[in-house]
Amino acid sequence: MKLTSAFLCMVCGLILVVSACAPGLEPTQTQEVTKIPEPTLLPTPTAVTTPTQQSTLPKLYDYDLSAEGVIHPENAAQVRQIGHISLGRFFDVVFSPNSSDYLILASTAGIMKLSTSGLEEIGIIYPHSKTYALADSTDGKMIASGGPSGKLYLWDADSGELLHKLEGHTDSVVSLAFSPDKQTLISGGYDGLVCVWDIHTGDKLAELSEHAEWIAGVAYAPDGQSFASGSADGTLRLWDAQTRSEKTVIEGSLQSIAFSPDSKWIVTGGNDGLVSIWDVNSGKLSRDLEGHSGPVLSVAFSPDGMGVVTGSVDGTVRVWNAKTGELIRTLPSQSDAVVNAVQYSPDGTFIASTADDRSLHLFGTHRPEPNWVCWRKETRICFTMPSFLQTSSIWQLAAQISNRLSGRT
Repeated sequence: MKLTSAFLCMVCGLILVVSACAPGLEPTQTQEVTKIPEPTLLPTPTAVTTPTQQSTLPKLYDYDLSAEGVIHPENAAQVRQIGHISLGRFFDVVFSPNSSDYLILASTAGIMKLSTSGLEEIGIIYPHSKTYALADSTDGKMIASGGPSGKLYLWDADSGELLHKLEGHTDSVVSLAFSPDKQTLISGGYDGLVCVWDIHTGDKLAELSEHAEWIAGVAYAPDGQSFASGSADGTLRLWDAQTRSEKTVIEGSLQSIAFSPDSKWIVTGGNDGLVSIWDVNSGKLSRDLEGHSGPVLSVAFSPDGMGVVTGSVDGTVRVWNAKTGELIRTLPSQSDAVVNAVQYSPDGTFIASTADDRSLHLFGTHRPEPNWVCWRKETRICFTMPSFLQTSSIWQLAAQISNRLSGRT
């Protein structure tokens, strides 16, 4: 017992020393109040087929999804945290589409590019205001961002050069998606509008105003034939990508949406905590995934279409079997902070999540010990912990001590 107590004291002492050397990246900020509509009950499930792995998926990315380290329902129970970083409040996260070497984050500090190995900063873009939503083009050459000003910005992904400023929304832009053919961008905002843009000229091609409330999410189908918009008015609308005419209206409680890789299914996260999978062609409900106790703010299919990852106001990140609806794993976190965004890497080897406690968490199956945690300003300070401490309250204590010493909350 004495040896155990002495060891824990040494660990806490190390955290205090490291944290004291790590000043914050930004001053304390007041947390925005998320607009959350009243829950709407989903329709009763009907008998339709469920998602199955397709032998042929759209050739947007050329990855071997049977390779070692790819996260599948069969090995998702072994997924663990392999990295954690606190750099500011994060609102959205996307991976580079051409590799899993880096990810892009929307934060109060700017648009940040971090390597997945060591979470090293490899680039930063400074927009004129906060960034709530991100998207990257399928060739990885362009980044789109939107925020509280209602303006959208298109950036060169390599140089950070501003290519276009798009004006058309009258309130915050909260969701973005590029078309697979790299020709258009769709945006959704708190003004209830869904806008379609030409990414080469910056021109607005269409303004869709059928929704009665703010837009919770937009997504392009990987086959490029359609796109979707989900709203706080309780409707999910599917649109023809060429004519921009409405194809299907699905009623449900919506906070987030994502297409499957084969474009046949769409997953939604609801205000009632339900995660639902819908048949795109029929508009019918395939199944509900039950487990979250709060609104589900972010959802994503795995690259092979067999898994789904979700993040919720209840502070949890969950991995599901898309075919059976089984909850496979609740990923470890260091607090009960609201999870703003979750995403699979395009090669399927990583899951990333961002939360309101100013943290990014990176999960995987393939990295060896040890785990790391980092804070930075001018100099990055990192230390490692053995696996038995990774899900304990020591991680949370370390972040709290660092934030207090650096003037963050």
